[in-house]
Amino acid sequence: ADANPRPVKLKGVVLGESTIILFVSLHDGSRSVGVRLKRDHPVLKQGDTVEVLGKTTMTSVNGWMHPRVVAESIQVTGTGELPPATSISVTQLASVANYDQWVSLDAFVMEWKFQAPDLQLRLVSREGYADANVTVPDATSLPAKLQGARLRLTGAVVSTPALGKVLFVPDLQQLEVTEPGLEGIFDAPLVTISDVMQRKLDHGRRWRVKGVVAARVQERNLIITSPDGGMSCYLLPDRGPEQSGTIYGDGGPWPAIIPGDEVELVGSIVDSGDSDTRSCGLVWC
Repeated sequence: ADANPRPVKLKGVVLGESTIILFVSLHDGSRSVGVRLKRDHPVLKQGDTVEVLGKTTMTSVNGWMHPRVVAESIQVTGTGELPPATSISVTQLASVANYDQWVSLDAFVMEWKFQAPDLQLRLVSREGYADANVTVPDATSLPAKLQGARLRLTGAVVSTPALGKVLFVPDLQQLEVTEPGLEGIFDAPLVTISDVMQRKLDHGRRWRVKGVVAARVQERNLIITSPDGGMSCYLLPDRGPEQSGTIYGDGGPWPAIIPGDEVELVGSIVDSGDSDTRSCGLVWC
């Protein structure tokens, strides 16, 4: 498809410029499009109206060719209003139809990490999980009590080499805390295994359980028991080596775990998605 690029002229409002690659999300009044920038492009701010001259290109998204634009020139012409966002579920983030589009979603924070200016959020809802990347100027601007907080996030659906599809949230103005979180992960409310397995609790929200390790199946599946029952827990990936200059909001590296250990786990009830998550008591622990 790139063998026959067409010249284009676009006018629209800047939704946000990526801090990772030379890329900007642009809305023309009806839909959004991703625009690749030259290294010497002018400074762009959210809300700027611009005129872009460039050529069409195609990028592969889940085997489907998605149109974008490579800018040859870009000129700031004024300022404008941001468009209303389309509300979607966490699972709809992966839909090709939403790629590059300006959307909003509600979810709980599982864990986060910050390396200026990028706040990476791992999110969960009753439908599944997603990742978001929020532009935050410095550590003093980080929202307080993110652990387990319920957020309303607005941004554009894009891809990054490390995370795949993410919600790119270009400004803290597009992050709304609808329910405050906790100081630490293990401050989540303590519940029983029985309540989890009987699905008496809100799905997506973070819950804490105590139990004794009965077995570890493969790397990320832990079976625990207590006097009121037993269940399987699906673990989040291990953090890996600590990165210099990064602030972490997670449970830390995995401890060594063997059968007989008494443990506390924090996770969510999610009954949609693949069979691995539906068969677990708590997932993404």
